[in-house]
Amino acid sequence: MFEQHEIKCVQCLGSKQILITLSEGLRLKSESPLNPE
Repeated sequence: MFEQHEIKCVQCLGSKQILITLSEGLRLKSESPLNPE
């Protein structure tokens, strides 16, 4: 029971971290004046 909860917590934190990283990357891209694309 506890192990399952632990895994869920890790997955939740991981997805949150990914979302934060993605939003940070998007913000940096929009802020940067030189866009290679």
